[in-house]
Amino acid sequence: MATDEALRRALAEPVEADASVRQVPAPVSFEKLPAIGAPQKPVETASTGLLEIEQLTFANGVKAMLWPVAEEPGRVMVKARFGGGYRSIDPKDAAYITLGNYALVGSGLATLGQDDLDRISTGRKMGFNFEVQDASFEFSAETRPQDLADQLYLFAAKLDLPRWDPQPIARAKAAAAIQYATFSTSPQGVLSRDLQYYQRGKDPRFATPTPDQLEATTPEGFKRVWGKALKEGPVEVQIFGDFDKASAIAALERTFGALKSRQPAPVTAAAARINTLPPRTSRSI
Repeated sequence: MATDEALRRALAEPVEADASVRQVPAPVSFEKLPAIGAPQKPVETASTGLLEIEQLTFANGVKAMLWPVAEEPGRVMVKARFGGGYRSIDPKDAAYITLGNYALVGSGLATLGQDDLDRISTGRKMGFNFEVQDASFEFSAETRPQDLADQLYLFAAKLDLPRWDPQPIARAKAAAAIQYATFSTSPQGVLSRDLQYYQRGKDPRFATPTPDQLEATTPEGFKRVWGKALKEGPVEVQIFGDFDKASAIAALERTFGALKSRQPAPVTAAAARINTLPPRTSRSI
C-alpha cells in the first residue's frame, strides 16, 4: 500500500533516460542517394514563341519548359505533371485516390522514408505537394536556386525509385475514416463530401470513400494502383523563376532526362461528365 513516505522516496530517486526508446536516425544526404540513371542531354531545344519560355525534349519523351525571370529574386516554382489523372484510375480503385492524396509522398522514395524527407530538407526551401487532376497528376514546390537540383531529384526519384512504406498508408486510412465521420455534422461538411460526386454524374472516382471502403484497401493494393500511375503517361516539367538556365538543364539531364522511357497511360474509364442544372425559367405571379 502506498504511503506518503514511499512516494517521497520514489520522487527523490535519480531518473535516467532510457536510450533504447528513441532510435538514432542514420544521417541522410543527397550525395548518398542512388542515381536515377545515366544523364542524358536533350535531343531538341525550341522556343515556344511565348515570352522567353524554352522547351526541351529528352529521348525518353520527357519535356521541360524553362522560363528564367528575375522579378522575384530567390524564388523558383517547379511543377512536374505526369500520367493520366482521374481518367487513368479504374473506378473500382477509387478509394486509393483519397489515400494517394494523403500518403503517396509520405510513402517515400529511394532510401528515404517520411521522416528522412523531413530531415533532408531541414534548413532548405523545398516542397513536395501532390495533386490529382482530371487528366494528369502533379508534383509542385516552391524552392530557391541553390536547392533546385535536389528538388528535381525528389520529383524524378518518386517516379523512378518509389518506396512503399505501409505506415503512412495506415495513418492515411485512419485519418480519412475519422474525417468522414465529421462530414455529416454540418451542411458545409456534407457539401465537401458529396458535391463533386453529384457534379460528376456519380462517378465513384469523385466520391469520398466510406470507412468500409477504406478498410477494404491494403498496402498491396496501394502499391498496385500508384505504382502503375507513377510509371505511365507523359511527363512535363515546368521551371519558372530566378534560376540559372545552364545549371537547371544540367540538373534535368541527371534527373528527368535519366528516367526510363514512359509507358502509355491508357484511359480505363470514360471521361467523367459534369452535370449542370437546367436554367431556371422565371414565372410571372
